[in-house]
Amino acid sequence: MVAFANAQNLDKLVKAFQGNAKAEHHTITKEMMGMMAAQADSSSQKKVPGFIQRIEKMDVFTLEDYQGKDAGGIIKEMEGYKDGNGFETLISVNNDKDHVRIVAHKEGNAVSEVAIIVRDEKDVVLVRFVGNLNMDDLQSIVNEQKGKFQKQ
Repeated sequence: MVAFANAQNLDKLVKAFQGNAKAEHHTITKEMMGMMAAQADSSSQKKVPGFIQRIEKMDVFTLEDYQGKDAGGIIKEMEGYKDGNGFETLISVNNDKDHVRIVAHKEGNAVSEVAIIVRDEKDVVLVRFVGNLNMDDLQSIVNEQKGKFQKQ
């Protein structure tokens, strides 16, 4: 079973991605998300969830088609991830090939950070949202991810 971490460990996981030459990192700013929402609203695309407006930035880290040693530090940090320091696991799904975990940093009903961590046989992905979210936003994120995972 893959276990995941507190704020310090989440930062270590981010640093493991950043320190891996084969990993990619993309930051999507609030302004970029606003442009995407405006584009979606003006087209026939699926409506953008309301919580997107409350996200300050989103970091997406990917390591595709990794071979064991390629992901060494990343996998080590993922396996060492534990709840604590305000971080709490919202959902954890593990099966033979896929490991998905959604964690959030909560203070009362305020949520300042959400991380979605996904690992399968070939790829590792970390999506980290930073913003001013609420519990309804968290439920929307969890429901959307559950739907994606159950369709596979």
